[in-house]
Amino acid sequence: MPVGNMAGWSLALIGLSFLVVGCAAAKRPDNLGVKDGQLAPCPNSPNCVSSQESRDGKKVEPIALGNDADAGWTRLKRVVIGMDRVTVIADESDYLHVEFRTKLMKFVDDVELYRAPGAKVTHIRSASREGYSDLGVNKKRVKAIQKAFKGS
Repeated sequence: MPVGNMAGWSLALIGLSFLVVGCAAAKRPDNLGVKDGQLAPCPNSPNCVSSQESRDGKKVEPIALGNDADAGWTRLKRVVIGMDRVTVIADESDYLHVEFRTKLMKFVDDVELYRAPGAKVTHIRSASREGYSDLGVNKKRVKAIQKAFKGS
């Protein structure tokens, strides 16, 4: 391989390393959690969906817990925590915050579940921590969680 090509490849690998380390080290947002019964609104970028959003492209359905809402909530949390590449950040009586990491690039997405006291549905928010577009990953994740919960 010519020396010029080796130098180009080396620079590309160094750049990729910085990208991976930067993505893996992205700070946890400080606006997460429940405030006045609401999860944080999605930013204007297309890399976030929430059941508490009304904007097209960002709105997903809340997850119906069934007749025994307490048992449904427990089961839903178990489903989410059991998924691949999940780290639990907060597990409370009415709130769950987990981080999902992508397999290759280690990008972090924050997923939050919120069940208002006595409610028979759980609100969900899934958002990429970095970047602008997620190529629909967060919406697909919410659909996968909904499907896994229905099948559990």
